[in-house]
Amino acid sequence: MLNPSKELVVDKTIIPKTRCSDRYWKMLPISIQDKNAVIAMKLEQGIHPLSLGAKKIRCLPDLYRMRISHSYRMLIGLEDNHWTSLGLYSRQSFTTLLNRRRR
Repeated sequence: MLNPSKELVVDKTIIPKTRCSDRYWKMLPISIQDKNAVIAMKLEQGIHPLSLGAKKIRCLPDLYRMRISHSYRMLIGLEDNHWTSLGLYSRQSFTTLLNRRRR
């Protein structure tokens, strides 16, 4: 279901893709794919999500959300002392995901 090992080439730089199914990834507009890849690369470099414009999720203390476009949100979390993208979600499914994680 999730395949984080795929790569995306942006400005002749190979950037690993965030967790997302292949079929869904191919349906995304190129601009959203590029923005997602650039943010994921900055997170791998150790830049804190707040400095990238992410917002802290109040009910989940270790997670951040970032608006990619009007319709898409990125979930950012801390894994093995590194900030990483936990997925790219549509706005509607993002609220459903948060409601599930709160329980």
